Amino acid sequence: MEFTSIPTEQTTAFTDLLLTVLAFISAIVLQRFRRIDPFKVRVWGWALILLAVASKLGAIAHGLTLSEDIEELIWQPLELCLGLSVALCFVGALYDLRGRSSAVRAILPMLFLVAAFYSAMLALGEDFLIFVIYEAIIILAITVIYAILVTREKRAGALLIVTAMALNLIAAGIQISGVEVDLFWKFDHNGIFHLVQCLGLIFLTAGLMRSMKWKRLKELRNG
Repeated sequence: MEFTSIPTEQTTAFTDLLLTVLAFISAIVLQRFRRIDPFKVRVWGWALILLAVASKLGAIAHGLTLSEDIEELIWQPLELCLGLSVALCFVGALYDLRGRSSAVRAILPMLFLVAAFYSAMLALGEDFLIFVIYEAIIILAITVIYAILVTREKRAGALLIVTAMALNLIAAGIQISGVEVDLFWKFDHNGIFHLVQCLGLIFLTAGLMRSMKWKRLKELRNG
């Protein structure tokens, strides 16, 4: 195996690695709040870890020259990790809106949705566009949930999470656009997609942290 010589694949692999690092750091940072809200930390933590694993596999797939068989083996768990990560994000959002019981009840239906998405990917030749559509629908639902929490409850951190979700929707649009830009490196739609996702991840982590700090402060005030 050798490193790829294609400039856009190099930048895609690099931005995948950047996303991997940020996702792992975010998951670790959230562990500071596990005593405040263990369920929330567990759900979002696993979503971030799965994102990190998928991004690391993406860096391997894009950064190395691989045989078709090996590349296919890498994309299988990558796509599954992405599907599960997005599903857990929805469970985390539902927890903030409706509480733990609703979030727990949503886990099984979301797993069925992941299975349907994954089956569609396999049946239609692993077209990444299927994931982008799947992700966009769920991210849009999450955006609506946190928009409700902003407008109705003035929930701390919710506006930051809305911003994060909006950035992810923009990233999805970029991913299917086929755009390329030439800065200090040449980036195609995949590399730019990852960069916007990284920015969204920063807003997401900040929003989650703020929401749990607010919860802790509220508990202290209530005695």
